[in-house]
Amino acid sequence: MGKSKNESFELATAYILKKYNSGVCLSKRDANGDFKPIFIEEQRDPNNSKKKIYNRTENCNF
Repeated sequence: MGKSKNESFELATAYILKKYNSGVCLSKRDANGDFKPIFIEEQRDPNNSKKKIYNRTENCNF
């Protein structure tokens, strides 16, 4: 199943900010009220090598 519209927008925005070295990072507030940065992991689609899959990760990849 795919990602929700909101999750897709978050990932796309975080990816563009990282790709173009904007110096800005997105953060999202968790249930405790703490802000967690959104980092993106880019992987090749195992079913189609021309496509890439983007997922949220906890690892800082700047």
